[in-house]
Formats: sequence, structure tokens, C-alpha cells
Amino acid sequence: MANWEDWRIMDVIEKIQKEEIVLPVVQRELVWDEEKIVLLFDTVLRGNSFGAIMTLKDWRGKEPLFEYRPFIKDYVKNTFIFSTKTEKLSSDISYVIDGQQRLSAFYIGLIGSYNGKELYFDLLSEWNKEVFYLDFASSPNELKNQVDTSDGNGKRRTLWYRVKDLFLQLKNAGGQYKFVVNQILSQYRDINFIEEEKERIRENIDIFNTQFLNSKNLGICEVMINFEKDIYWNRRKAVELFIRLNQGGTRLSALDLMASTLKSFSAENEKFLYEDIKEFSDIGLGQDEIIKYIFLLQDNHRKELTDIEKSDSDFIQNNKERILNSLRGVKQFLKASGLYDFFAEQNPSVIPLFFIGYHLFHKKNVKTEDIKDYFRNIEKNTDYKLIYHWIYLSLLQNRNSSF
Repeated sequence: MANWEDWRIMDVIEKIQKEEIVLPVVQRELVWDEEKIVLLFDTVLRGNSFGAIMTLKDWRGKEPLFEYRPFIKDYVKNTFIFSTKTEKLSSDISYVIDGQQRLSAFYIGLIGSYNGKELYFDLLSEWNKEVFYLDFASSPNELKNQVDTSDGNGKRRTLWYRVKDLFLQLKNAGGQYKFVVNQILSQYRDINFIEEEKERIRENIDIFNTQFLNSKNLGICEVMINFEKDIYWNRRKAVELFIRLNQGGTRLSALDLMASTLKSFSAENEKFLYEDIKEFSDIGLGQDEIIKYIFLLQDNHRKELTDIEKSDSDFIQNNKERILNSLRGVKQFLKASGLYDFFAEQNPSVIPLFFIGYHLFHKKNVKTEDIKDYFRNIEKNTDYKLIYHWIYLSLLQNRNSSF
């Protein structure tokens, strides 16, 4: 069952702050950049549609359907908040199944920051022509003090105002925008605004107040858990819904969806696929490549999204250290063979690395803790000589290789 309800953006931001709306472990990290956040705010100020949000309701007093994490208010590139396990929910929560990027954009733009920069709104924007200027900056001094007029017949000055301050002032004023207008005009009383500029400031603040604090312009469809079914049935259905909804919006690749499915079985996979594998990014192995490697190690490199099972998650958790050490052994081989710089700088196909890793992982007479050092003594290692010749022949046969 699903319920539709219209919310004010301000109210949804409060729910995010209180962690009543959270991100389930199946969600990936924020991928929107500053430009997309600005575009969303421009869309809202124009009064245009920006799509509905889909959530899944979970209830207090029970084991949560998913491990989850809060939204990031002050985003810093390459940082990530990992999901946490809770035995029993102390309050009702809603998982965001579709719309994470938009809600994150509102949260960051209205009360947070993006890589140390905050969102600014030009209060002298030409509202009557639906030309709104917004931009991220560390301070308003970084932004243009003049812009072209919309008709192209000259320049006009700007008045950059931090969105975070405007939002808080309007909220504290109970949505009485005229009071805030007077505050801001008094704040800049040393500027000799002409009447037309004062009118622009009034109208822009009125529009901002209407769209972000007063209008119920954010549609949320909330899906309910089926209490007649067990947690695993509901979890599977939620992941299926997540995958179907991904056909629109900021689309995830098939491997991103595979990662989401794996994370739904265990939140430990989130850390594994985001943090534990970072040490191999220098040789071209990221999340997508590691997922392919996991399937290859299980002798099923053709596995499809619909074929992923809990056993794949269990394989990662039961063999995590051996998987990582096999890849550390691959890096050691590359350094010993003089190929490390080639893979780090030229980004050739990583398929040869998969087969070296596969060989190490399935080396039955080598302990897990010893795999990473398997190629330490290459002079006495007969495997090294064979693999050395094989990988050079593989690279020479690759027409796309710049080796």
C-alpha cells in the first residue's frame, strides 16, 4: 500500500535533520555536483515541477528493514557516512527509495555546504523574467558583482545573499517575508538602491519564501511494509522497487544496482565496496571491477543482476581478507615485474589482473595472510616467471593497449 502526501520543502528538511527521513544501505553516495544543485533551486524558484519522492515507511519497536545512514549536510568530496546497524527502531523512520539526490541538494543548499562552499542567491535577480542567479562560493566576494541583463542591453549589479541565512531568517519570521525584507534592506542601507532594485529584492525574497517555506510543492509517495510477510520478503521487494525506480532520474549502472543488491544483504558490503577496496584504485580497480572479480572468483563471471543471491554476499563476508590479499598480491606482482606504472598511468584493460588474482585466491597451499607476499621472492617463484611471460603476451595482443 502507498500513500501520497504533499509537503513543504521546509518540513522535509526538518525531518531529515531529525533523522526521520534516512538513506537505506542500498543507496549510493551523493553524485550531484554544484551545477545540478543550482539547477534544482532555479527550477523551484520558477515554480516548475521537479518530480516526486518515493519513501518506504518502517515502524518503531521492530528490527529495521535496512541498515541506514543520515543525509550529509556538509558534503566533502570522497567522504562517506556508513550505514549503522540498529537492533530495534526507537521511532518511525522513512527510507528514501527514490529522490536521494534532490533531497540531498535541498539539504546542502538550504542549511549545509558543498566542499566548503555555500549556496548564494542574487537578490537582484530579474524575477519578472524568471532569471534567477544562484552559485556556490566560500564568500560573496568570489562572485560577480555585475552580470548581463536578460535583454542583453547592459550590465546590472548583484546582491549575493547566503541561502542558509535567508532560509533561517524566513523560518524564524514565521514566513513573514516582509519583515525579512526590511531586515536585509536595513543591513545594506549604505547601498543606494533605486526603487526598482528594492522591488526586485522584495519579490525575490517573496518567491523564495513561497517556494521553500510556504508551498506544499514536494510530493512524497510513502510505501508501507507488508506486516504479513517476513523481513526478507519485504527487503527483497524494496530492492526490486529501488531498481525499477532507477530507470528514471540519475540512473545507476547495472553494476551500481548489483552493489545496491549486495548491500541489502549486509551493510558490511557497503564498507567493503566503498572503503576497503580504495587501495586498488591506482591500478584501475574500482567498485565495478571488484564486483566482476567477486563473480569471477565464484566461477560465474556472467552473473546478471537478477541472479544475485545472499550467497554472493556471504562469499564476500566469509572471504573478505583473502579477496583483498589476493589483490595486494597482484599489486606486488606489478611492482616486481615493472608493470605498476603502466597500469597506474595508462589505464589498460584490467582483465589480466583478474586472472592473476584468481590464481592467487585459489592457491590452496597458501595461507590467507601469506597471499599478499606471494611474489616477494621472485627469483625462486616459478609461478612468477610463467605469469610474467603470459601477461606481457596478453598486453602485446591487446590492440588498444598503448604499451
